[in-house]
Amino acid sequence: MQTIITRSKQITAIGLCLFTSVASALPFSSYDPRSQAMGGSGVAAGNASNAAFFNPALLAAARSEEDFALALPIIGVRVSDKDKFRDDLDELQDVLDRLEAVDSVDDAPQTFDDINELERLLRKADGDRVEAEALVGFTVGVPSKRWGISVFADARGLVGAQVNVAERDLRFLDVPVFSTIVYELAEDPEQLLDSEVQYTGAVIGEAGIAFARNFDIPWIGDLAVGITPKYTRIATFDYVQTVAEAELDVDEGRRDYDDFNVDLGIAKALTDRLKIGLVGKNLISDSYETVRGNTIRIEPQARLGLAWDTGTVTLTGDVDVIENDPLGPLDSKTQYASVGAELNLLNTLKLRAGYRANLADSDYNEELFTAGFGFQVLGLHLDFAGMVGNDEYAVGLQTGFRL
Repeated sequence: MQTIITRSKQITAIGLCLFTSVASALPFSSYDPRSQAMGGSGVAAGNASNAAFFNPALLAAARSEEDFALALPIIGVRVSDKDKFRDDLDELQDVLDRLEAVDSVDDAPQTFDDINELERLLRKADGDRVEAEALVGFTVGVPSKRWGISVFADARGLVGAQVNVAERDLRFLDVPVFSTIVYELAEDPEQLLDSEVQYTGAVIGEAGIAFARNFDIPWIGDLAVGITPKYTRIATFDYVQTVAEAELDVDEGRRDYDDFNVDLGIAKALTDRLKIGLVGKNLISDSYETVRGNTIRIEPQARLGLAWDTGTVTLTGDVDVIENDPLGPLDSKTQYASVGAELNLLNTLKLRAGYRANLADSDYNEELFTAGFGFQVLGLHLDFAGMVGNDEYAVGLQTGFRL
């Protein structure tokens, strides 16, 4: 046990020397369903299918029985709607539609009721926020202690939206309403209201090749080191719409950038069953200005992981070494800690569960409970995962082939 602790400290010290200069970044997340079902952990427990996303060093520290892995497609989505943004916006738009349909004095009683309801809904929705992510991608991995390699591509979209209610609208609706005001509002309600919904986010596309090799280092022993150079394309979007017309459109207020980045990871087997991993992602920090003058930031991330694997049971845990600032002005800080477990039944059915908490001071992305399964026959596999929290939900799906 003392040897394990000593080696663990050595590996952690090496990693901190590499990554202590990093600052803050977008959330560290992967929608590989295996890791997603285990709380989002995978820096030490990943395999050839997801090493390029989690820790490239795992391509040189994989299980001996892994020879080839293809994952196509990998699909995942996450929505955090703690404020009931979507419900409130739908109700607002329904009332505005009813007001716009008024064409007779006979509708006056209902119109008065709708105006009162509009004021109530605007006050309720003011400041409502929602966050959402989606990812689609594929990987091809060939693990090897001498030279492991993985080719991958993915596109990840992140968006934050917020309702900003104008004080003028509340004052306008809070006065005794005469018939002339009623019909003026009913004739074109969205033009009389200044309240808006702001959308800010980015679609980040990546394509690259991950390389890994195992090195025999004095005083440390075998150490797997991996690197992932990658081309990135960032499409920012930033726009506002009236509450009557608001809807998500990633081509609205869009600006495109091309860039390059790199991930670096290490992994070390402390015993036959215990493994530690450390990864730094997006080590080249950069920022991208939106058409409205906001800033989308992509900055370095660092995560430490530990995994205990008997072949039948896997227990794993990850933690973000640093707090990650929001991607943009409408997102939240994150610093995730996660734990998970996998039960392998005859290499055919795999049952998984986990938990993830946000250690950062944030009202969003607080905690999630996760579960999922994997099913494999003749090398063909299907993996599914779900995550459930306080008005936050995520799902992931993956198919592929393994040898």
